Amino acid sequence: MFLRCQTQWRVGMSGIIGLDYTSVLKMIKLYNIKDHTAMLESLQIMEASVLKAMSKDK
Repeated sequence: MFLRCQTQWRVGMSGIIGLDYTSVLKMIKLYNIKDHTAMLESLQIMEASVLKAMSKDK
């Protein structure tokens, strides 16, 4: 699911902000994921890792 949401990042003037949860939740429903909460929590862990790695590059 993380890779399916790879085009759903919010970007501001200072760079990547995070995933667009409205779009992410639509994707979760589209792919009939049963446990929405568990999937969103997993995606948030991956999102945090990406944001941490991106902040090291600055």
